[in-house]
Amino acid sequence: MKLQILYAVMLSIGLCTSLSSQLLGQKSLQATKIQEAIKIDGILDEESWNTAAQASDFINVRPIPAKNPSNPTIVKLLYDNDAIYIAANIYETSKDSIMMELTERDQIANTDYFGIILDTYGNGTSAFEFIAMSTGVQFDAIITRFNEDSNWDAVWENAVSSSDDGWIVEFKIPYSAIRFPNKEIQTWKIQFFTKRSRNGEQSVWNYFDPNENNPWLQKTGILQNVKNIKAPLRLSFSPYLSLYGLHSKDLSKEQIKSFGSSYNLGLDLKYGINDAFTLDMTLIPDFGQVQSDDQILNLSPFEVQYQEKRPFFTEGLELFNKGGLFYSRRVGNDQQLYNATKISGRSSSGLGLGFFNAVAAPEKETINTPELEEKEIINKPLTNYNIVVFDKDLKNNSSLSFTNSNVYRKGVDFYDANVSAINFQLNNKKQTYRLSGNASASNLMHHDAKNILGHKYYLGLNKTSGKFVAGINIQETSENYNANDLGYSIYENSRGVNLFGEYRNNEGNKKLNAFNSWFNVNYSARVVPQVFTRINFNVGFWAQTKKFNNFNMWTNYVPKSLDYYEPRTHNRFYTLPAYNSFGYSYRSDSRKKLLVNIYGNIFNYNNDNRLRISKGTFLRYRFSNKFNCYLDLYYSNEKNAKGYVNHDGADIIFGNRLQKSFSNVLGSNYTFNDKMSIDFRLRHYWSGVQYDEFFSLNEIGSLDKSTYQEFHDFNYSNFAIDLTYRWIFAPGSEINIVWKNNIAGSLNDPIALMNQTSYHQDFSQLRMYPQSNSLSIRFMYYIDSNNAVQKLFRK
Repeated sequence: MKLQILYAVMLSIGLCTSLSSQLLGQKSLQATKIQEAIKIDGILDEESWNTAAQASDFINVRPIPAKNPSNPTIVKLLYDNDAIYIAANIYETSKDSIMMELTERDQIANTDYFGIILDTYGNGTSAFEFIAMSTGVQFDAIITRFNEDSNWDAVWENAVSSSDDGWIVEFKIPYSAIRFPNKEIQTWKIQFFTKRSRNGEQSVWNYFDPNENNPWLQKTGILQNVKNIKAPLRLSFSPYLSLYGLHSKDLSKEQIKSFGSSYNLGLDLKYGINDAFTLDMTLIPDFGQVQSDDQILNLSPFEVQYQEKRPFFTEGLELFNKGGLFYSRRVGNDQQLYNATKISGRSSSGLGLGFFNAVAAPEKETINTPELEEKEIINKPLTNYNIVVFDKDLKNNSSLSFTNSNVYRKGVDFYDANVSAINFQLNNKKQTYRLSGNASASNLMHHDAKNILGHKYYLGLNKTSGKFVAGINIQETSENYNANDLGYSIYENSRGVNLFGEYRNNEGNKKLNAFNSWFNVNYSARVVPQVFTRINFNVGFWAQTKKFNNFNMWTNYVPKSLDYYEPRTHNRFYTLPAYNSFGYSYRSDSRKKLLVNIYGNIFNYNNDNRLRISKGTFLRYRFSNKFNCYLDLYYSNEKNAKGYVNHDGADIIFGNRLQKSFSNVLGSNYTFNDKMSIDFRLRHYWSGVQYDEFFSLNEIGSLDKSTYQEFHDFNYSNFAIDLTYRWIFAPGSEINIVWKNNIAGSLNDPIALMNQTSYHQDFSQLRMYPQSNSLSIRFMYYIDSNNAVQKLFRK
């Protein structure tokens, strides 16, 4: 009853204007400066909250845009010389309506939340995002034009409390956590938003059409009258200590077992150079606790691109990815790092600067010379990785950027690499159309040979707003272009054209919340020689029902094409037969205890009975708001596939093969509270390859029978366990305990494979493969210089 009365009062005092009037214009909020101390406890009992201006009248953007939410939200904002304070009353029909699944920090599950977006420079290109779940769990990120970087972490406070008519959240965001101009009176862009998981409502304070281009940054409200605040000294340290216990064994090599231990000391440092730019540095970094990579058997001509999981290399890298020249796994992935440094930020004039530098230690090994003498050689030299980015904001949310990457390797036996790129994005005034482009040049500098030069360019014209979006894009990559020393690039010596269109309906209908459909046409050709290689036609459809079930279907058709990459030889190609494919996925309502995700692909080729089928199932069951388990099963089977095997003299040998792959992941997570959790993940991967016929690739791209008879069948297995305990015992400070077990190996012996030809048979072989175990404890403590000084003076 209290809630209905409150709603009636709100309507009677003028908040019940027509919906159309609510959607017009840009809302504003007057900031109120206070002297009273605010205690962050989720209880708004300080007198200052009664003087704060209010933000209300939220509007839904999902599931049905431009509708009033089921219940109101009232937000208040205060500030003082140290921080911004935000309080929100999120009203509900009853306490039971509040969804409260616990997660680790920076994860969002089946829970309600309230968040704010702060664009302190008002440029509409980047902003700070802070979210508090109804459980108290924190989420923060940096939002840019095309990305939400949740790897960015700030140190701030929040607290929540609940009652029969909803829940209350309090924020304290210290100025050390954000950046803002050095001005006496400031005007910031601001947005408030809520999510009610029980009905899927996402509501915002300043409404935007979800079909618009970049609405989260462009369609914000305004926070006015922020006066006389100064940025504190932004200097923090995070020293760490890691302790390792190691055990390894290999029963295939005379039952070798070994034990060991080690420790690492290091330091992460953050320093605010000025109001806009921040220095991040890590000294003697230790990444031994990151989750194990999902290793696979790779028969393709391309390198597997693994996800970056090391914290220093995941946070705040949006600027460095501008030119597409930075693949952070190149840095220190197989060498010990001495240090890594990055400087990033954006000035009040809209100039973004990014500087990254890392130094990797040399690696040496001892070999035996032909004269049977031992000799020490350098197999990996001292290496310096560097990337510099300049990014300038232009009118209409447009931008122009320059990126340069450089890899220097010490010694005349090694080459250096340099790549430069220019990027631009030009939007019209209404930001409904965009002209974008990129031009890159690579230079590999060998000490005993000529430099190897290459280029790459891209140009696109796209309609970016409205229910129907479309575009055309062209690109070319020269024969010698190579950005792989610090970046990741494939498909060299190619040019192509892409034409696409998509219809998006976010208003839905009587049966659907939203749906969209699309088409793509991709045309590819070779630069040298100038020949057609491939064309691909793709259409698809996605829909979400009123019960929040998601359906996705798509199909592709590719006529006969020329594959210049599979032969692994310059200017040789394989004629790939025409094929069509069909894909599907279904995802059930994530609000329910049981989540089901089913997906698959079928590739059917027009000859040789070649067929590829892949399918997977993801199941997650939520036992309680604290505990859930999941099972991820994947299977693929490709028969009569033709692929590269070997070079036999001048012949390029292809094989007809059967490849089966299984991947099983079992995981669980128990979250004690918003600061402590334990996570378990077990993955077993197996892939087996069998050849029954070999061919010689001829000059016209077809396959001739071959007398080649070498044995190439093999199985590959990878078994990994990651068990992680995490405790955030103080703001920015953590204790992590991690157990990792890894078993990996392969069989390629004909006799051994006679009894190990399937996934189930190979499982028993795991104990014979090399195995490693590690138990590590990592202690990291966050020290803010301002708090340290204040505590010192209080003493």
